[in-house]
Amino acid sequence: MQRWWFLEENGDAKDPSSSTSQKTESSVKKPKQPTPAGDRRYTFRVLVTYDLLKDETIAITGSCESLGNWDSEQCVQLHPESDGDRNIWRLATELPRDASVKYRYLICSVDPTSGNVHVRRFETHTVPRQVPIDLSDEEVHTGQIQPKIDTLGDIDGNIKLDKGWLTTETIMQFKFFDNPFSVKERIKNRLLYVKITTMNLRINAESQNLSSLLEESLSNDTRENGAESATTYSFTEVTSLRNPNVSYEQQSQFGCPYHKDDFLIYNVTVAEPENVAYLVDLYTYSSKSKEDEPPYHLGYHYILPNFLKKSEGVLELPVTCASKHRPLGMMRIEYLKVTPLLPSRCTLERSYIRYWNKRWTGLDVGHRGSGTSFKASDGNVIRENTIASLKKAVAHGADMVEFDVQLSKDLVPVIYHDFDIYVSLKRKTTLETNDMLELPMRELTLEQLRNLKVYHVVEGRNREAKFFDEDLEEHQPFPQLAEALDQIDPHCGFNIEVKWSQKLKDGRMESELTFDTNLYVDCILRVVLAKAGNRRIVFSCFDADICTMLRLKQNLYPVMFLTLGVTSRYPSYHDPRCNSIEMAVRNAYASELLGIVAHTEDLLRDQTQVNLATEKGLIIFCWGDDNNCKDTIKHLKSLGIHAIIYDKMDIYSDKAVKESVFLVGARESQAALLQQINIENRYEQTNQHEFLNDKDVRLSLDKAASSTGVTKVMISAVNMFFRIACVTFFIQFCLGAPNRYEYEDSRENSVDAVDQLHPFDLLIFTQRWPITACSEWRETGKDHICGLPTPATVWTIHGIWPTKWNTIGPAFCNKSAIFDISQLTSIKQQLKEHWLNVEKNKPDDSLWEHEWLKHGTCAAEAIEQLNTESKYFNQGLTWLEQHSVNGAFAASGVDIKPGYNYSLAKLNQALYDYYGKDVAIECFYDHKTQRQLLNEIRICFDKQLQSADCDGIMDMQRVALPTARVGSVISNCNAANPIFYPDTVPKDALPMVMEPEAQYETIYEVSNGYGDTQDDVQQQAYEFVEVILV
Repeated sequence: MQRWWFLEENGDAKDPSSSTSQKTESSVKKPKQPTPAGDRRYTFRVLVTYDLLKDETIAITGSCESLGNWDSEQCVQLHPESDGDRNIWRLATELPRDASVKYRYLICSVDPTSGNVHVRRFETHTVPRQVPIDLSDEEVHTGQIQPKIDTLGDIDGNIKLDKGWLTTETIMQFKFFDNPFSVKERIKNRLLYVKITTMNLRINAESQNLSSLLEESLSNDTRENGAESATTYSFTEVTSLRNPNVSYEQQSQFGCPYHKDDFLIYNVTVAEPENVAYLVDLYTYSSKSKEDEPPYHLGYHYILPNFLKKSEGVLELPVTCASKHRPLGMMRIEYLKVTPLLPSRCTLERSYIRYWNKRWTGLDVGHRGSGTSFKASDGNVIRENTIASLKKAVAHGADMVEFDVQLSKDLVPVIYHDFDIYVSLKRKTTLETNDMLELPMRELTLEQLRNLKVYHVVEGRNREAKFFDEDLEEHQPFPQLAEALDQIDPHCGFNIEVKWSQKLKDGRMESELTFDTNLYVDCILRVVLAKAGNRRIVFSCFDADICTMLRLKQNLYPVMFLTLGVTSRYPSYHDPRCNSIEMAVRNAYASELLGIVAHTEDLLRDQTQVNLATEKGLIIFCWGDDNNCKDTIKHLKSLGIHAIIYDKMDIYSDKAVKESVFLVGARESQAALLQQINIENRYEQTNQHEFLNDKDVRLSLDKAASSTGVTKVMISAVNMFFRIACVTFFIQFCLGAPNRYEYEDSRENSVDAVDQLHPFDLLIFTQRWPITACSEWRETGKDHICGLPTPATVWTIHGIWPTKWNTIGPAFCNKSAIFDISQLTSIKQQLKEHWLNVEKNKPDDSLWEHEWLKHGTCAAEAIEQLNTESKYFNQGLTWLEQHSVNGAFAASGVDIKPGYNYSLAKLNQALYDYYGKDVAIECFYDHKTQRQLLNEIRICFDKQLQSADCDGIMDMQRVALPTARVGSVISNCNAANPIFYPDTVPKDALPMVMEPEAQYETIYEVSNGYGDTQDDVQQQAYEFVEVILV
């Protein structure tokens, strides 16, 4: 209150925000505005019942170019229908006429400095809204249909409008708990109100006078009526876990009250954390205050950004008296900095961050795979947290498997439970006291963990080894998370517990922390986002801050808060959110997590606690030794627990059919599909719509039959089996690779089954080493001939490939396209030299035709610079000139030339130094020489044809390089082995598979049979189809 005099004395001071806004308005990149992209005009209208904050606006995204192809940066802004009414927002734009368009609404904000779009909230229905084919404003104007007004977040009464994820912004979280204020005795028992205000430390050219700088530093509530607020682009939200109906809200004028044993959490979203300070103001009521009198300003403290360099920490800060500017006491604030996962791989196309199918109750989850193996008694016979243990649980019907993930020293996510391990110092058959060294697992690299003789903590302390099967690959401890994602049945879900050391209530740490929290979580998320595919993933952690990070860094996979609860078996944590189910539920609800994982001991003590979670719409799992009992499992399922985590799935599971619920659900969907196909088949037979009714098809088949001896009966049989083969393939495809994440029911899956448009995220410009490509070509056929450039030791172009993150494709986007080689006449000679077909058995232009039809047609849909054969291939030649791998190796200080072996780190260092971006390095494993050869270098570009990192492309993963200056590389190469950069093609390269001629010969012999009767010919037809199916 005493600082108001600045405003009174300088009331006419220039507002620093005005000049700033004028300066940046023309340069700010706003959400994409609609551009013509089709041949029908459609107007979107939406009713907004939410109170929008300053800087927030309504936007739309969808499955076509004019709606941004689900990219948050390309979303399209709507506008209020009238200046006085901000309830109805609208957008008129062009849509493609030949396809239905899916779309979602979102609340977003735009950083006025960078123009980056930040997703505040977005619709998360599993089935998005849809504009049917041919529906346009014309039908509305002619009265054929009624004008439609959507309601934000509401589709047919199903309300889903969830918190967004971090794209480029940062969230600073400040926590006040455990009675953090120590003030003078006279005000010790007064109720304190806490308010946090952001302060922009960036000094603008216009803000040269002292009064404007001082004005910008003032807390909003201390401004004179009518004064503008600070220009910092930020959002501040607060919640109190003391409140049962907890949720994040905007702070009031004088902040939020802190009651005894309260837990206050402030989330402050900022775009430039390095340029933002925080003013913490404390208010309280006078002991003689009147009923309508506001609280007075007690004290304050400034938190500068250099205090907040780490991802988490504790601040012990003095409270300065607001009137006398003398020390008034101390306050303790714990903070968490959450930075975005970059590059962001998440889109608005779909999100399962809070989705759980109502049919998924009582799921069986294998604890550490098949169970804990190092108990004092009755441990599992298979080592816990190994590939073998996970596979055994799946084989006995586990719906999901739970396991622990932490990082090795070289930042590789590995599956292991304990923080410490024992390493053998001697090679002895017996273990003695001085033979073992206890080490934190985090101090060893993946290679060391794999190669050293490592013992579990229990084995080390007891000096008694329990397992002797490390020579079996699947029984090895410390499997990589990526290996589990690759090798375990994709129909089994993963409950990934992120291991993180926490502070205990007595002040001790479970284990010393050495990793930065953001880096730790990012490393795990990158692997999951790159390798998870369609698998159902649920993250969990005992640390509430890790759960917050997992939730805010991505929008695809749900997060659950693991709770210790009230127990005497384990020491309590310093953070009270984990120590009771009640606090865990409030934290999960406020943070918009999927739910909690409760300790069964606490649940059985008070079973009504289940309702605390379910009444708030949260999902509840349970864990604990009490679960290892058939009767307890049955009882927990009767309480409505959604999943029970327990040991020994082979003993305690009561499933009659040992299959995952997700596999059973997939099979039910396929059964319904087959039933529908049978109905359609009967309809076709009734109306005589058969394959041979088409005159042109019949004539062509008759002609083929007369020349080969194949009769119409045989063709009819082939047609019948062809239909069966198609259905069989579809079923196998669906069962083997379920629709994305498959949290949807079968109806929702059918809606998303076909992506009629072809969005993509990156262009991969691939250069290949023709000598290795030749070796690969010759290995598949002894008569294969190579076509090499002159000289052979130059990098050539393979293709320009549009791709979605973590997905292969799109491909063959225009199936009616015809390759027009005449467009390449002027550059044909250049293509023969630099974009040549190594597979010389094929025509020269076959590679160009393949690349255009498969990849070029997809690039042409979205990028004008690539929308013709001439532009597409010319762009490739231009990029080769500008970004040649030959040039990268020649320009680097690293001596790299053909004919020698190199480490993956050395190759990556040369490429990163040259390109300044993460490229992908691809190796080919030569079976004859049994070594990996350098094959391709993949350089990535965004849709504006600007270079970009290659994170998230399929068939590649980020490999840690602890000894290199560049810490990791995107590659399929084995970092532990040398990579040979060949200079000649081995003359003894031999085929590794059956030649195509032999396969065709077999089919021809069967199909060219000479049976005397019609039955013989039909039998041959059956055999013919069987060969095709095999």
